[in-house]
Amino acid sequence: ADKVKEGNVNYSFRNHYLILGYNDKVPFLIKNIDDKADVVVAVEDNVQQCREMLQTQLDKNVFDRVYFIHANRTSEEDLKDRLSIASAKRVYIIGEENEAEHDVRNMESYHVIVDKLKAAVHCYVYAEKQSFFDLLVNYGASNDKFFHPFNYNELWARKVLVDTDNQYLKIDYRSDEDNICVRPEKYVHVVVVGMTEMGEAMTRETAFLAHFPNYASHSKR
Repeated sequence: ADKVKEGNVNYSFRNHYLILGYNDKVPFLIKNIDDKADVVVAVEDNVQQCREMLQTQLDKNVFDRVYFIHANRTSEEDLKDRLSIASAKRVYIIGEENEAEHDVRNMESYHVIVDKLKAAVHCYVYAEKQSFFDLLVNYGASNDKFFHPFNYNELWARKVLVDTDNQYLKIDYRSDEDNICVRPEKYVHVVVVGMTEMGEAMTRETAFLAHFPNYASHSKR
């Protein structure tokens, strides 16, 4: 029982979702995996604490599909033998909370999976720092189809400004009347209060949405 709680039991996984690391967004990530497949959470420290936190936030039928493994996300041996990386459906490289060199280690994990182990699996690599995410997007670690960088601030900015589920008009909404895209004399006024990394993401997403539609069709910013 102690070995199970501490993540020191070996399993044979197949067609599973693999989450490398743990932070406070992982419960929401698991809830949004619309599948009945097993979910494997690989944690480097405090496996039992992560298990207890997840148990309080997930429904029992979901929690029963989650396995906890004590493993190193940059270890070829752990990834290959203990986490069955070659047969995983998808990998989320999250990293640990408050970890030094977090983003660099996440990229190291990605390169171990794709370059060294040659695993043909889609990897969603979490960039904690906005600047590091920008670097990955703008310059690209590679053009590999398996490489998918993401940042929670960027995801929330898009959710607020784009994926509104029709609760509000989108910034670049389309209609026959009163349309900023076909009436370039109209402007959108957006105020971002505070310049945290979230504020930076909101500002960038707004600029993309509000700037380019008019400019592309009317040569006006």
